[in-house]
Amino acid sequence: MPFRFHACEGRFSRRRISWIAIVIASSWAVGGASGGRGQEITAAISAATDVSSGVRARVKELGYADDVGDRFVRLVAPWNPADWKRRIAQARRREADGRHTSSEVSRVESRVLDELRRRLAESFEQVDGKTDKYHLHRILESRQSQCLGNCQLLIVLGGAVGLDVRPIDVMLPAKGGLGEHMFHNASIVRLADGRVRMVDERWDLDSQPFVFTEHYGPEGVHWRLLDDGNPLGLHRLIRVRDVRGLKADLWTSIGYSRLKASRLDEARDFFARAHEHDPESTFTLLALAQIAAAEGKWGEVDALLAKSLQLDPERAEVHAFRARLAAGAGRRRDALAAYHVAIRLFPESPDAFCERGLLHRDLGDEEEAIADLTESLRIRPQHGLALVGRGSMYAKKGEYSLALADLDAAIAVDSRDVLAHFQRGVALAHLGRKVEAKRSMEASITADPESRRRAEAAIQRFGL
Repeated sequence: MPFRFHACEGRFSRRRISWIAIVIASSWAVGGASGGRGQEITAAISAATDVSSGVRARVKELGYADDVGDRFVRLVAPWNPADWKRRIAQARRREADGRHTSSEVSRVESRVLDELRRRLAESFEQVDGKTDKYHLHRILESRQSQCLGNCQLLIVLGGAVGLDVRPIDVMLPAKGGLGEHMFHNASIVRLADGRVRMVDERWDLDSQPFVFTEHYGPEGVHWRLLDDGNPLGLHRLIRVRDVRGLKADLWTSIGYSRLKASRLDEARDFFARAHEHDPESTFTLLALAQIAAAEGKWGEVDALLAKSLQLDPERAEVHAFRARLAAGAGRRRDALAAYHVAIRLFPESPDAFCERGLLHRDLGDEEEAIADLTESLRIRPQHGLALVGRGSMYAKKGEYSLALADLDAAIAVDSRDVLAHFQRGVALAHLGRKVEAKRSMEASITADPESRRRAEAAIQRFGL
């Protein structure tokens, strides 16, 4: 079913008049002195007004204030999006009159989509998915965007000019994995002839038109790619969503920003709103499980994680979260089993290898611990926790030079890493470099005054 948006008509503002002037100038330039120029100008004014109100309506539907819609309109006005709308509308009228086939309309839609995406690509820098560039106000202000931002930009502008754009939740990308802790969004655009195009700026994916059900088969609430060869380079496991689903991801992202700032009540409220909009989002279910864990509601945690894994058994981060909870509860063997699954599903996870390595260390499995920590550092050489963990393991084995190399690297990553400074002091003391050892112990106190007792005890023990 296509999206249904209701444009909010309003009076002409100075910004709208400015936009319409651009469109009129274009019409004059194209129309010359022909007798149909008046009709063209009237159509241009109507299209410009429709696009302006359409942009504002879609921005508002996503939950943003009116000034965000105004900013969006100002950004796209020089692109003459009313011409895109006019071309699509004209092609559809000709199809209705029998002068165009649906394939011809689809070609017009595809050309508009290409031009629209080119404008967006020229105007917005792609940034990491862990940034806050998912909020449309910040996206428009900074001219930077990530996957959730890209979906919003395309849905707002594409929908305003007449394209049928839908967000998709990507579980398995075209190749490889998504990356550490990533949930990912992309878009599909349905064309007049029933085919679709999949587009994703972050993965540089721009498919040729294809019939969706010829390439995907249903799998619960998801769609899995049927051809393992993947000749079109499509994402392999997706969930097709609507604007409510996109809003759910937006609210979940905002909730995580509140959680990171230790504003638990606000985070919970955003997660709950997101879950109400999209109860089958594993992104939101995991977020709610994290809130429940912070509040010690373990029965609720188990239920949320079970629901998440029922919907998406291959979500590696959910298995990793279960492993962390089991480790925290002292169920170390259960934690190991969950980490094994997480790493099997996503074998390029530096955090999962690091956490499993530290768990092996706690269980006394030194060789397994060092192997996992080394693999974590192969994937991410500047993984501070893995550097400190492996450095500590080397020191325990009496390999102090190796320990010192890791701990120096950890301090280069984070100069206020208390444990790195302390363990470095221990390694230096064993190497007989007592002056440097004492300075490292003192640096650990500076980084965290509450560590003073431990550092002073070590200074006294080593005779520093």
